[in-house]
Amino acid sequence: MPIASRRLLCLALLLAAAGLACGRSSAPQPPAGTPRPQSSFEDYSPDEPFVHQAGKILVGPDGSPLKLRGVNLGGWLLWEGWEYGPGGLLVSESVLLDRLTQLVGAQKAQAFQQQVYDNYITEADIRQIAELGFNSVRIPINAKILEDENHPYVYLDSGWQILDRVLGWCEAHHVYAVLDMHAVPGGQSRLTPSDPAAPAQLIWRSPENQDRTVALWKAIAARYRDRQIVAGYDLINEPLPPKGEDLLSLEQRIVAAIREVDRNHLVIVEGGRFSSDFSMFTGPISGNEAYGFHIYTWFGDNRSKVFAGLRNLTDQQDIPLWAGEFGENDYEMIATTVQMFEDPAHEINGGWSFWTWKKVPGRHPALVAIDPPGDWTAVMAWISDPKHSPQPSADQAWTGMQDFIQAVRLENTHMDPQMLQALTAGLPSPQAAETRPGDPPAQLGRLHAREETEKPCPHLFRPKAIRADHKVPCATGSRTGGSPCPSAPSSGSWSATLESESQPGPPVAATPESPAVDRRNPAARSELNEDPPSPSWGRQPARA
Repeated sequence: MPIASRRLLCLALLLAAAGLACGRSSAPQPPAGTPRPQSSFEDYSPDEPFVHQAGKILVGPDGSPLKLRGVNLGGWLLWEGWEYGPGGLLVSESVLLDRLTQLVGAQKAQAFQQQVYDNYITEADIRQIAELGFNSVRIPINAKILEDENHPYVYLDSGWQILDRVLGWCEAHHVYAVLDMHAVPGGQSRLTPSDPAAPAQLIWRSPENQDRTVALWKAIAARYRDRQIVAGYDLINEPLPPKGEDLLSLEQRIVAAIREVDRNHLVIVEGGRFSSDFSMFTGPISGNEAYGFHIYTWFGDNRSKVFAGLRNLTDQQDIPLWAGEFGENDYEMIATTVQMFEDPAHEINGGWSFWTWKKVPGRHPALVAIDPPGDWTAVMAWISDPKHSPQPSADQAWTGMQDFIQAVRLENTHMDPQMLQALTAGLPSPQAAETRPGDPPAQLGRLHAREETEKPCPHLFRPKAIRADHKVPCATGSRTGGSPCPSAPSSGSWSATLESESQPGPPVAATPESPAVDRRNPAARSELNEDPPSPSWGRQPARA
């Protein structure tokens, strides 16, 4: 059997076994008509100036209905090998770093890690996300960026600086941020997205790692309790607990710790079995809560069944539903899934977040595609399968690593217009935002209810410069005013578009072995003559 097929079979068996194990131990679904239990905390105020729950919907700081429509920033602060190149399906962040260290040494591997943090997502990415009309980002985080692994409960200023910086970009471009603990200390499963440690250190087996997770969330909440741009805290990504009550108990502890320092922010609770099983939650654990679910259809299209179960959940417990992840499929499946999210009958009132904004294309197309350099492809081939792939030399590996850092920058990537259209066709068209003097954040991400016959032009991008009219809605193939809607490009480089806009991250300290990365190309600045217009659908930010 080919190596790739063996890996897919191994992953499928692991997923099935993990799902069955979790499913057997989960509490039964409460029958219809069961009274909603009271939450553990009186932590909801209809007047709080933050994104918060209002029954089965979310509302913005001004009280207007809000539907988060956005993308995940996967591959940045939590690495998964498959996003960096073909063959990395079973490569976690720790494995990737360990093997890079084998190739080039610890100093260069650590320099590369910092360069990824500084270049994979920059302000240019957040700006472009906003200009395409998305109103939110989900930021997957590895706990290791915030807590010193060798000194538990000691938090790293370097990690706080990364989060502070991206939240500043989100504020500047009026994009909500969901902070997602994608990998907890020790890991919440044995799968690569959890970046797991040794089996004995899994969070379900380690009281110490449970305590560390609770304390880390309290530290995060204490730091960001006043940041309106933070839409919510996504507590644990895709947990796989041995028993449903294990997840319930840990989530209750996390919420209690958060509420000691932050009574304002929404908490997002994911279910077991890869965020699909909520049977252990017979009622809310917070008065300001949403359920975050993930939906992928690799093993069959069960969407109708999933949505029916979720609708029953939101009706019984009066809690909003938010699709924190979906994607990794063909254009038709993505487009029809978005249509189902937008169908009021399904009551996915919290919105959705596509996985993922940027990656190396693999089995499925990317929204924003990274073109992997040749030497980096050789590095990833060896990392993914060191027994059957030739080991690159140290020089070749370092060259590939530096080339990859340049390749991940937005100006060197290209967008797939078919994927963009799959995500955006048929969504609400632009509306005139009502601003309140002295309260600019109040209009972030507003969802207006007025019906429109126009739809946003799906061609929101062009290769060499941001289209001056890209926010103008199209009606029957024409732009407002009668001129035809421009045809979509098949692909293109963003280098001329965004190089002049890119904001450099903190420089990587240059060493004899680790030269700093050249982050800007001033020659490209002439391509842009002015700031691009405000975003298109579903978000009308207030300008200061």
